[in-house]
Amino acid sequence: GVTIINNGTISTTGVRAIDANVGSNNLTISNSGTILASGGQGIRVQTSSDISIINNAGATITGTTAAAINLGGSSGTLTTSGTISSDSQTIQAGAGAGGLTITNTASGVISSSGGIVVRLETGTTLINSGTIERTDTATGQSVSFRGSNNTLILKEGSILVGKINVLSSGFTGNKLQIDQRSEEHTSELQSRR
Repeated sequence: GVTIINNGTISTTGVRAIDANVGSNNLTISNSGTILASGGQGIRVQTSSDISIINNAGATITGTTAAAINLGGSSGTLTTSGTISSDSQTIQAGAGAGGLTITNTASGVISSSGGIVVRLETGTTLINSGTIERTDTATGQSVSFRGSNNTLILKEGSILVGKINVLSSGFTGNKLQIDQRSEEHTSELQSRR
């Protein structure tokens, strides 16, 4: 597989800053800088397996008039502790056969000023401990279930601004899970110290 390590800036005025289309299996992208497309998608990795995208704290991935990250039909992991943003849809995720897991850590911010923030197509798990936000309107969609067998897990401290939308027609197996620490359990632990 191919490994891309960015500690500076990868940018384009065109449609994609990084374009890894069909069959880009075992691809790793580690971003500690800036990935920017001023005319389209920041990253496109479609119909590929065993991918790993890491957006580190302080790093940014930005799309303009298109998704910041398009993972249609791909499987693997996307982990962000930095910022991913677009003025359109921000992350489009439709997993391949191996499944796709997106993790937004406590310091992570995924935002859109004009579209769905995270779009889950099929077989994707989204784990959020950070912020997923529609910045233009709180009545817009922060997370949209657009297929079957997707899971949204909201960890303690999660911030969602916008609606969670589920298209019910013809889709099954979608789940919302809220993980919250028990205050009673926390107090009990503290009293034993």
